[in-house]
Amino acid sequence: MRTLQGTWYGAALDDNRTSVSGWVEGSYTASSAKVTNQPVVWNDRADRFLMNQAWFRLERSVVTSGTTDPTWGYRIDADYGSDYRFSMMRGLLNNQLKNSQGNQNLYGVDLIQFYSNVYVPTLFQGTDVRVGRLFTRSGTKASRG
Repeated sequence: MRTLQGTWYGAALDDNRTSVSGWVEGSYTASSAKVTNQPVVWNDRADRFLMNQAWFRLERSVVTSGTTDPTWGYRIDADYGSDYRFSMMRGLLNNQLKNSQGNQNLYGVDLIQFYSNVYVPTLFQGTDVRVGRLFTRSGTKASRG
């Protein structure tokens, strides 16, 4: 977003309460093992560089103060990398876990989180309703809430 500040694209995103962000994270774990570091989970490959996450986030925020009108928003978090194997929801894009030879793919895509939400400031003392897949601190969970 800092790169887009002062540009037409940045102004269009700001006017629509929309932001784009993300990060890239890699690792290398030195090991005396030949292939795997199990039971280590996230850095489970021995003596190999891993691109753990190339994370992309698109978000439209809701307005929670200074208005009596309902507002809506959404959020999409997508991850490409080796971490997808540990966070993906089974039943959604899980056909990418194995390649055509039946071996596990090291890299793939996971839609970590995607939801739409509505904020209603006049319901109780303000109510935020979200529908979709929400990422929780204890892991991933298909949720409505």
